[in-house]
Order: sequence, then structure tokens, then C-alpha cells
Amino acid sequence: MTHAANQTTALLETVLEAMDQGFIAWSEDYKLVAWNQLFLDFWQYPSHLIRVGVPLIEVLEFQAALGTYGEGEPKELTAVRMQSVIRDFKDAAARNAAAEYVDKSPSGRWLQVKRRLIKGLGFVTCATDITEKVASERAVNLVHDNIDSFADSVVMADTDGTIIYTNNRYHEIYPDAPPRDQIIGMHQEDLLRRSVATGLISEPLALSDPEAWVRQKIAARRVNGTSDWESRHRNGRIYQIKQQRDDISGSIIITTDITERKKSEDALRLAN
Repeated sequence: MTHAANQTTALLETVLEAMDQGFIAWSEDYKLVAWNQLFLDFWQYPSHLIRVGVPLIEVLEFQAALGTYGEGEPKELTAVRMQSVIRDFKDAAARNAAAEYVDKSPSGRWLQVKRRLIKGLGFVTCATDITEKVASERAVNLVHDNIDSFADSVVMADTDGTIIYTNNRYHEIYPDAPPRDQIIGMHQEDLLRRSVATGLISEPLALSDPEAWVRQKIAARRVNGTSDWESRHRNGRIYQIKQQRDDISGSIIITTDITERKKSEDALRLAN
């Protein structure tokens, strides 16, 4: 190998190791061509296994023996996995696009994996660590699932007053509101005006001057900090509405049905 070729090889190795993605490349006959250490770390391949020219099926056999592909005879699992990989590669080649999926590696990291045909080389696989993103999405989903079980209504809006989340209870209290898949992106002002138009609100100002009532409520929703007020609906229910707002996170509004409490207070007042 010439000095220039040695320099080129060294440069390529440096580039591969500097990548923030795991990288591995296979020839068109599924033999190992190149890789970086991050990819090996993701998949916990031992150093004796990874070498130029090693057939892909040997690497798959190693993973099957570890139980990566589930329970069963490793040879059979390897054969099934090999056919799946070949299909992915051929599909990507036919569409001139990347085969893409999310997988959990033996290292415990969640990876966004992309495989693509590189003409004249073979098949290249890049793996991006998305563990934190997956964990964050799961945490958000868990929070939303829990909020959906709340007895109180919860609605969240950004700093401009645009709705970004509602829970199930919100739609029970406000039955004329758009469904959850349509309400996201609507403005609080539109929802307030809709509530007045449908006759849901029985407050005196809403009945006598609907637009003044809407302006009043929007002004209250633009106040930073914690605030609360009561609202009376046409069905006779009385609700306490509490808002927490700031100019960074936006607002969260929690609506609690206090009808029974109000009845008890009124009964106690009459008794005295």
C-alpha cells in the first residue's frame, strides 16, 4: 500500500470514529467492510468477531446465541434473521431508499437504525442513539395516561393561548367542544366563544353581553401566576377553575366540579 493510500485509510478511520452514529458497512455479498467502535459498543460485539471479510451470518449467529432474536434454536433464528436483513437490503436497493426501524440493542440503548445501498460498496448501516428521546416520549405518554384518569378537567395552552392538550374529563364537562383530535391548535378565545354560542354558560354577563364575557375571560387567562374563578353551566353544575400561567410554559387550567360542595355550604348557611 502506498503512502497516499495509507493516509487516506487513516483519514477514513478518523472520520468514522469521530461520528456520533454507529456505522458498519457490508459488501454486496454480505461480508464486513468497515465499522466504527461506537457501533460495536451499541451491539457489544467482541473484538475477535469483528474483522474485515467476516460474513454477516456469523455476526447474526453470535446475536442469536445471546438470545437477541428471542427463544429458539440459534441456527434457525439466524436463518430467519438473515432472510429478513436481505429483504430489507433488497427493498432499500429497489426503492433507492433507506430501510429504517427502531431497535433496542444488547447494550440497552434504543437505536434509530438506517440501512442503505451504496453503489459500488454494498450496504451501509447507521445507528443513532435515541434512548433519551424514547424515555422522554414514554414519560410524556405516562403523564398523559395518568392525567386522563383525573376527576378534574385539564387543558393546556401555549403562551399564545393555543390549545396543546386536553384530557378526557375536559370533554365531559364541555361536551360541545371539538373532539381531541381537532381541538389541538385551536385558540382559547374560539373555545370560549363556542361555549357561549351553544348556551353552555349561564353566567349573567355571558347571557347579556357574550363578547364582553369572552374578553373578560381571555384577559383573565393572560395573567401570569396562579388565579382562580367560578363558572356556572346551564346544567346547573358549578365549577372552580384554577389556572397556572407563565410566559415560558404557557398555561394549565384545571376545572373542578364543586356543585355538591356549594349545595352543602348553602344548606349549612340556611340552617344557621
